Amino acid sequence: MIIEIIKNDKYISRKKIGEMVGYSEKTISKYIQEIGNIRYVGRGKAGHWEIDE
Repeated sequence: MIIEIIKNDKYISRKKIGEMVGYSEKTISKYIQEIGNIRYVGRGKAGHWEIDE
């Protein structure tokens, strides 16, 4: 589910993802680390997500 959200909006924040799926920002960060093929490129609001498939 997180991967689909990021595919639809590569500029979305962890906080916004958490609001969409009903989890905290910290939990989303943990899931992203566990998935392993998602990384954030850039700094702050100027960055974006990349998915290595």
